[in-house]
Amino acid sequence: MMSIFDWNEYLDFAVQLHSNRLASEAEKRSAISRAYYSAFGVAYTRFVAEGGVRVPNKGIHEVVWGHFLASTDHARVRIANEGDRAKKQRVRADYRDQYGDLGRQVDNVIRKARTVIALIGALPPVP
Repeated sequence: MMSIFDWNEYLDFAVQLHSNRLASEAEKRSAISRAYYSAFGVAYTRFVAEGGVRVPNKGIHEVVWGHFLASTDHARVRIANEGDRAKKQRVRADYRDQYGDLGRQVDNVIRKARTVIALIGALPPVP
């Protein structure tokens, strides 16, 4: 039987990478990526549970965050906004040669990931 991955493990790993005061730039960039993917994984799981499906010719990240953004519920809109901001920082960490104030950016993405995960956890259960 296949186990279900706990996306919070990525967030724990990001915190672990970032907690090392001697963390390399690669570790900090990896922490940003893992923190983002912890939030995205939780959001994607909820998206699927709510009957969400992939849209042809659109990236899955855009579809998932758009799913939450399309709501009139403030918490769901915040999930989308925080998730999309974290995604932009993750893309910078993954693809840019230079990334200023990396330590602060890791803190920001970890905070955003925690917010997204907490807000999704507070949503009413899916019937």
